[in-house]
Amino acid sequence: MVMRESTTISERRACLLVGLSRTVLHYESTAQPENEQLQARLVELAGERRRFGYRRLHALVRREGVQANHKRIYRLYSDAGLSVRRRKKRKRPANPACFQAKVFGSQRWGSNSVIRRAYGRSNAPRGSKYWHVLTPTVSD
Repeated sequence: MVMRESTTISERRACLLVGLSRTVLHYESTAQPENEQLQARLVELAGERRRFGYRRLHALVRREGVQANHKRIYRLYSDAGLSVRRRKKRKRPANPACFQAKVFGSQRWGSNSVIRRAYGRSNAPRGSKYWHVLTPTVSD
């Protein structure tokens, strides 16, 4: 401790003044090789399955026979800098009214929701990715 080197205070009194336990002062952490192996396996599995988070990777590791709780898996997962890759948001138009009706040339087109409302068809496919001719024009 720097305080003890600069003064003649005892270790016990210095720890008491700082508010530190003497056991914490003498503690030396040791790296566990099984944690390093498990972290390497998590990185490998995360590379294979990019959309899996630590919970699903924990299930895969448990199936392989490794006994590790979710807190240890989360710690190793975050220490490795892993995170689920976020999907990019789909760009949608600012005006949702553009999905209601479209006009191409002399025809009027509408989406399934327009058809369902106009003709009362409940069996039309849902969603607005299908477009149908609503009223074909009559040429003179």
